[in-house]
Amino acid sequence: MTVPSEDLSFYTTQSFVTDPGHHTALLADLPADVPVLMRTARNLIIHYRAENPLKHGIPKERLREIDTRHVEAMLTRLIELKDGPITTPRALTERLVACCRDFTLLFVSMARAKGIPARARVGYAKYFAPGLYLNHEVAEVWDTKEQRWYLVDPELDDDYKSPDGVRINPLDVPRDEFLVSGEAWKLCRAGTLDPEKFMVGPDVDIEETRGWLQIKCDLIHDLVALLKIEMILWDDWDNVSYEDHKRLDNIAELTVVPDVNTLKKLYEDDKDLQVPEVVNSFDPLGGPPRKVSWLNRG
Repeated sequence: MTVPSEDLSFYTTQSFVTDPGHHTALLADLPADVPVLMRTARNLIIHYRAENPLKHGIPKERLREIDTRHVEAMLTRLIELKDGPITTPRALTERLVACCRDFTLLFVSMARAKGIPARARVGYAKYFAPGLYLNHEVAEVWDTKEQRWYLVDPELDDDYKSPDGVRINPLDVPRDEFLVSGEAWKLCRAGTLDPEKFMVGPDVDIEETRGWLQIKCDLIHDLVALLKIEMILWDDWDNVSYEDHKRLDNIAELTVVPDVNTLKKLYEDDKDLQVPEVVNSFDPLGGPPRKVSWLNRG
């Protein structure tokens, strides 16, 4: 996967969401080394579902940290939990309660701070549950030497193995093990894969979190992430029906091997895709949906 070199500069600057703000100095001393940055990001998060924070002594009220959407706010909270360099090893109780999106967001912010082209990708991991594709967010980094984008999953341990026994290299995740949303949409539309195998999780019994509805949602999330609008995965705003196949086929095609300028024009020309200041944000902890101003850093 290659892109014109002039596209790369777009992904070396921070977005409104990944900007570390007044914590810029925290990232300044980090090395321009992707493996180190990946492991640093991993050391800052405890996953709100996969790692069971309550079992590790984190109080229930801290689960609300999952709604922290800006890197600046994440770093503020992390300093409150443990002051000092973010490269210092942390106990689980000293990490931010968050999800896959936040591992990725912190890593992308660090990479951009070092001038490394990086972006978030929303799609589906094949390596968490046998036979299923689970909603997930990873990073994509440009390799100057090999002239290609490669996938980095900061959530995974270096020696991670899937339940099927397949070793996944978190520094270069195979494209058949993580499908970007556009590829998932295309394969399901072609009848190659079953859309019912795509979901947030087998334990989440909500119709909208699986099948075509979920794939459509993730396709829009991936599009805006490519434009450096990195939303929380349970945010909802678009007015596109999952039955609008021609429209979604086009988005899928354009996001699999993206060109920034083409995506910018698509986004600017289609008001149904544009993220408004206030979005509807669902609650993975079971509460009611909320109206949230994502431009509010508070």
